[in-house]
Amino acid sequence: MPHTLTQNISAFHSLSIRIKLLIIIIGICVSALVCSAVLETAFNWAREKEVLVSRLAITAEMIGLQSAAALEFVDAKAGGEDLAPLAADAMIRKACLYNDAGVVFASYNQRREDIAPVDALCPAAREQGVLFSWSNLGLYHAIIHNGRKIGSLYIERGLNDVYHGFAQQSLEKLGIVLAIIGLVWAFSFYFQRMISQPIMQLAAIARSFSQDRTQRVKAVKKGNDEVGALVDAFNEMTERIYTNEQQLSQAIEELTSSNTELERFAYSCSHDLQEPLRMISNYAALLEKNAKQALTPETGQYLDYITDGAKRMRELISGILSYARVGHQGEAMQRVDVNALVDYVLQNLNEAIKERGALVHKVGPMPVVYGNRTLLLQIFQNLISNAMKFCKTAPEIWVKAAEQPQEWEFSVRDNGIGIDPKYHNQVFEIFKRLNRREEYQGTGIGLAIFKKAVEYHGGRAWIESELGKGTTFFFTIPKERKS
Repeated sequence: MPHTLTQNISAFHSLSIRIKLLIIIIGICVSALVCSAVLETAFNWAREKEVLVSRLAITAEMIGLQSAAALEFVDAKAGGEDLAPLAADAMIRKACLYNDAGVVFASYNQRREDIAPVDALCPAAREQGVLFSWSNLGLYHAIIHNGRKIGSLYIERGLNDVYHGFAQQSLEKLGIVLAIIGLVWAFSFYFQRMISQPIMQLAAIARSFSQDRTQRVKAVKKGNDEVGALVDAFNEMTERIYTNEQQLSQAIEELTSSNTELERFAYSCSHDLQEPLRMISNYAALLEKNAKQALTPETGQYLDYITDGAKRMRELISGILSYARVGHQGEAMQRVDVNALVDYVLQNLNEAIKERGALVHKVGPMPVVYGNRTLLLQIFQNLISNAMKFCKTAPEIWVKAAEQPQEWEFSVRDNGIGIDPKYHNQVFEIFKRLNRREEYQGTGIGLAIFKKAVEYHGGRAWIESELGKGTTFFFTIPKERKS
């Protein structure tokens, strides 16, 4: 039962506002009509009961007066004749005349033509009282003569005529109720439209606006009631959203334009800077080759500084180009077998792995994901290279994939030097170095490229590490295909 009630309530909540208003209005009106009909019927029944008892009491009084002589002279035949006029009332079913000892003296039975002095159908004598049942109304009446009780009378009538009258009245009332319900439905249908139509229009405008926030919409206010207040609030909200969307769209356009110009500038600068660097490197090499004997030790050291600086500048420019190219290689998103991809990376790094004596473990199966193969290759190559670089002992590396509800979570763990937790948020910053150049070579761009490549795929990147206890780099790739 509670489950059925919950289902009915849930079904009601799913109905439209128009239907809800119709149900509520008609339900209230029908309930009021039914309650008033029930109360009126109860009142009429109580009143009819009083009238029936009063009429039956008058009849009993008259029969009692006529029967007094028969009771005084103990004349049963005369007593039967005194009851005979009751046959004129078709609803009187029977009557019983008792003497002062409570014995049936004479009787009348509608179902029998003869009148017997003793009737087995008569109930036990009583002085006064009213008996009600579904089909009969019985009345006891004491017969008093000269201040002395000489007997009593019981008269019983049927209630068929009463029920027939109530049935006719009920049919008439039902017709009136149905007519009223029809009128209520007509009026409620009209008035609910006054309430629901603005809300339905508001909902339609809201749906349209949610699909295209670049359009300016405004709902029409038709009154100053609660719905009017809702329309005002909606119009204010949509205007604010529209303004924000316009500002955001403009900001995105400006940012896109700025990024495009910045990328072009980075390409241009990188390309233009490569040529002077090559000249510096080439002339430094020629100078070292042709004038090495004439150079003093101090001049030779300066020449080494120039060569090393040019080399590092070339590496920085190459890193900037790689960072700027992330997401702009023009390569389409495709299905990438990560297992085969990691094998390819390990093959590329085979010489470095042998040189360092590194062990690389693939833990568990690797999935197939949608992504940019070049960027994914760069991600794994950067992480495995870093793991071998930042390790003072023989490197050991674990590559693992874990399935999550909406994404694949990858991790690359090593046994290297680790990273102090206070620097965890800085490792992905471009040009950020946590170690001296003399200890570990690099430009400080690799992890920035890694994070940007992961975010290009719609994923996240983070690390877990403690100083001296190795580092685990985590990143995610969504399962759904990135458009």
